[in-house]
Amino acid sequence: MKLFLGALVPAILLAAAPLSAQEAPSLKGKYAVVIQEDCVFSASGFGPGPLFQALGPVTRGTGTLQGEAILSSDGTGQMTLNNAFIGTNPALTPALGYALTCPVQHSVGPAGDFEATFDCTGVTTTGTGSQVALQVFQNGMAVNGHARAKRFVLAASTGLDIETIGSAAATPVQRMCHRTFQLLKLAKNGGE
Repeated sequence: MKLFLGALVPAILLAAAPLSAQEAPSLKGKYAVVIQEDCVFSASGFGPGPLFQALGPVTRGTGTLQGEAILSSDGTGQMTLNNAFIGTNPALTPALGYALTCPVQHSVGPAGDFEATFDCTGVTTTGTGSQVALQVFQNGMAVNGHARAKRFVLAASTGLDIETIGSAAATPVQRMCHRTFQLLKLAKNGGE
């Protein structure tokens, strides 16, 4: 999939109507997914909110995830993503790649308000650990935003929640991220 989706976003937002009360309850089908994230990591964790002071040294990284999501009208689904990540952790290579699978819980309110939570598991494909396909996990990710006419979702993480990432070869690390999250409907599923 080419990353031309970003150029389509303004056109889609202008063309798509808000969900009506009859359309709002669910999203269903296959969607292209693009996620941009910027994260800070602390191996020692973070203190309590609202300050979330890092309890040790902090490193930073940014990632682009792309792939597809298959969503069901019951509020479940799954994303299959490739992640390209650039970071400053001296213990890792600066460029990392992951192939991830992420079960999703999602909902759409009557006004089109969208919420989703997801945890991911996968393997490294580039950089540290890729030579042995090191298994990785990312837990506690959440986004919220707005669904437009069941064809497009634009969301972001604005809560700055603490997430956990790790691998079979390392102690889990806490991180805080902000991310943008876009879904664009690709194909009809189940007669919809």
